[in-house]
Order: sequence, then C-alpha cells, then structure tokens
Amino acid sequence: MTSTILFRRLLIQVFIIAFLLGCSADQDKDVDQPNKNAAALVKEAQQLMVEHGQGEELEKALKLTERATKVDPDYVSAYIARINILKRMGKAEGIVKATERLVELQPHPENRLSLCMAQEATGKSDGKNLECYRQLIENIEIDSDTPDGRRETYLLALRLAGDEAFEDELNAYLKSLDSDDDDMARELAKFKFIEKSREDLLREVAPVSH
Repeated sequence: MTSTILFRRLLIQVFIIAFLLGCSADQDKDVDQPNKNAAALVKEAQQLMVEHGQGEELEKALKLTERATKVDPDYVSAYIARINILKRMGKAEGIVKATERLVELQPHPENRLSLCMAQEATGKSDGKNLECYRQLIENIEIDSDTPDGRRETYLLALRLAGDEAFEDELNAYLKSLDSDDDDMARELAKFKFIEKSREDLLREVAPVSH
C-alpha cells in the first residue's frame, strides 16, 4: 500500500468523524451552559484520551464521562467525548446508546446519520437501516433551511440508502468542486463516496475491537 493511499485514508477518517459528529463547541450553542463539575469531568476525560489513549486510562476516561452525564444529563460535550472514547476502545454497542442520547438532545442530520450508521454496524437496526437513511433523506429534503454544509451528510445518506438519486447528486457535487478548483476536497469526496466500502464507512462510526 503506497504512502499516498495511506495519507488519503487518514484524511478521510478525520474528515468523516469531523462532519458526522461536528464540533462540540458548535453543538453546545444550542443548549444551556453545562454544570461546571460536568465540564471539568469531561475535560479530564479528554486529556486522558489524548495523553494516554489506551488501556486503563481509557477506562478511567470513560467512567469520567459517565459521571459527567449523571451530573448534567443534557451536557452534549459529555456524550461526544464518550462516543470518541468508545470508538477508541472499539465498543460499538456503547456508541449506539450514547448516540441515541445525543440525537435526543440535538437531532441534527449529522447526529442522526451517525445513529443510523452505528445501528447498522451493530445490527441494532432490526433490519430497518434503509428506512432510517430514507427518513433522514426525506427530512433533509423538506428542510429548506438546511445549509449547503450538510450536503455531504445528504450524499452519504443517499449512498447508504441505495437511493437512485445518489449518482446525479454526487456528479453535481463533484462538478461544484471542479468549479472551485479544490483538488483536495474533490479527491476526498471521490474516496468517500466512490472508493470507500460500506463496511469501512460503518467502521468509522462504530469500530469493533477484536
């Protein structure tokens, strides 16, 4: 495997996680200021994940986020941190539960897509994963206020739903990138929407440790 392919895969992993979960700072704008104790617990958990990122320290970080959600059950950043730690640990089922709560607090398209994907990855969709994607697509289409920045969420939902509109929408999106002369964005889009397998996309959201 060439260094170019490895670099592209690393970029796409960062890209997918960023656009699916979004920035915790942006999401917290929609909710009340968190309890200071909960915020401190989440900060400590994030530091443990960054500085150590494995073994007992990850378990400790996970417990800190659990404490934070009990102190402030509506603190969005606590669930985002918890999801990221669970990803590092490969605990896919825990990701589903945390994402369900995140969607309850903030039913943004990005969060809802993450939930659809996590449920499919863990077999928790009861065979209704296509319905989950299609409902999300419908909601995005009828939401006239949906910003252009969510176009990639829409495209990914179309791809995973096997929607016949996917190819035309993707071509239009790639054409818009051509007009912007954005080579990197175009390569990332092609990799994610064309080259990356369904299984790899799902693993980005809900990886399973072996």
